[in-house]
Amino acid sequence: MIRSQLAVFFITAGTALILIYGAEVSAVAAFSFGTGLAVGCWRRRKVPNRN
Repeated sequence: MIRSQLAVFFITAGTALILIYGAEVSAVAAFSFGTGLAVGCWRRRKVPNRN
């Protein structure tokens, strides 16, 4: 699984858990982990390669 796909999975899973169970700790943790992973991938991709 690609990291971006993993990030999307965690974001969607976290959001689904929040919608179903309310703001549970596990759901918030999964959501924040997914968003952090997505932001990390986006930042890494946006860094210009200067050779």
